[in-house]
Amino acid sequence: MNIDWTRMQTAEQRTAAALAEKRNAATLSKREFCLALAANAIISDAGCVAAAKGEWPDELSGFFAYLTPAQQRDVEIEWAGSGHVARMDTNILVMAAWLGLPDAAVDAL
Repeated sequence: MNIDWTRMQTAEQRTAAALAEKRNAATLSKREFCLALAANAIISDAGCVAAAKGEWPDELSGFFAYLTPAQQRDVEIEWAGSGHVARMDTNILVMAAWLGLPDAAVDAL
């Protein structure tokens, strides 16, 4: 019997793979996401209410300084038209980094 040792994974590799799988599958409704932002005081209550309405929260407008006008337009349209927020969405990842949120904080949302 020959064992293919190249296919073996360490416990750390299995844990990392499981976490990546959970993150890729994680989504919240926009309502749930905005409630989590409020509960964790990530942005103001007024900002959370505006975000839940599909508006862009004032305190996050500084994020746009890092985007081209076309990217800003796309982010605003995606936010306004989206009913769900995916954990691994590029815009969420970039915004979380901009806010200084560690991965564990984003996972907790």
